[in-house]
Amino acid sequence: MKALRLGKIFGVELVIDASWLIIAGLITFSLYVDFSDRTSASGASAWVAAGVTSFLFFGSVLMHELSHSIVAKARGLVVRRIRLFIFGGVSEIENEAPTPGDEFAITIAGPASSVVLAGLFFLVALPLEGSVERVFALLAFVNLALGLFNLLPGFPLDGGRLLRSAVWKATGDFARGTRVAVFMGRLLAVLLSIAGLVVMVVGGQVAGLWYLAIGWFLYQAASSALVHMESSQSLRGATAGQVMSPTPIAVPAEMSVEELHDKYLLGGRSATFPVVARGRVRGLVALEHAAAIPSSDWSAMTVGQIMMPLGPNDVVEADALVEGLLERFQGRRRRIAVVSEGRIAGVLTEVDVTRFIRRAEAKTG
Repeated sequence: MKALRLGKIFGVELVIDASWLIIAGLITFSLYVDFSDRTSASGASAWVAAGVTSFLFFGSVLMHELSHSIVAKARGLVVRRIRLFIFGGVSEIENEAPTPGDEFAITIAGPASSVVLAGLFFLVALPLEGSVERVFALLAFVNLALGLFNLLPGFPLDGGRLLRSAVWKATGDFARGTRVAVFMGRLLAVLLSIAGLVVMVVGGQVAGLWYLAIGWFLYQAASSALVHMESSQSLRGATAGQVMSPTPIAVPAEMSVEELHDKYLLGGRSATFPVVARGRVRGLVALEHAAAIPSSDWSAMTVGQIMMPLGPNDVVEADALVEGLLERFQGRRRRIAVVSEGRIAGVLTEVDVTRFIRRAEAKTG
């Protein structure tokens, strides 16, 4: 199931992963049970209260991430999108903050917004009673918990980024700050996983699985941040034109898939080819695009029908810095067309980036 795009908020695209539907359903059901047990609401009333609370809760998560994004944009950074998924949300910012002060300001905006929301929901709940009071009391609690949990000093939590900005400011070394924050993030992940095991084994509660899942996610995210930082250092100053695989051969969109396979793909001339229609590059085609359809249909289908169409994020100039393109490769096997003076010059893939990094590391090692 693909991610759902809901449009833009303050110029930032909002995307919801399919995994978000799972947690949204679980939270809504849990809230229904809570309202049924703790208030006079029952049946349809409990479901309505649960639905409203769940909606406002995820709206709070969105506000947390939107706060990061607004401050990042105000400081000149490009925010690609806000993504909501099973573990919460994330603001996908194109590049790292240029200074420790920028990182601190961007990071603190999220927890600050959660704490402010917690206070507002608490004030709204004070004069109320029954299930309505319970709705706003729960929202006050979860926003406060969201803000405080995110302040734990381990990457990728906001507290980890604040820790990195502090070490970066004190030492003048972004890499050292990242390594310290990643170490703390991994330590936090291990402690959460141990707590999950204790809850399951000693307490006999299935909730321990959630601790384990969060611990696993934090550990993987922290490790990815370290790899990303080390890769960025190896790629510093490298352009798309230097890293790409040159592809001087372009294939016409009207060419049959069978001819593409026999003349180009089978010969192993290149892994990916630009596709041209009416004198312009319209897309990219690779072996897996042909392999995705039965070979018996190759003669009846054209390259234009199976190619990957080029979107705004799929084309870059040859002098674009690769360091700023790394985020585009996350989550899928993306290929980026590289153009020079209006003409196709090559194709940039994750394999090209990895190969360049290994060569750079071999030279320095």
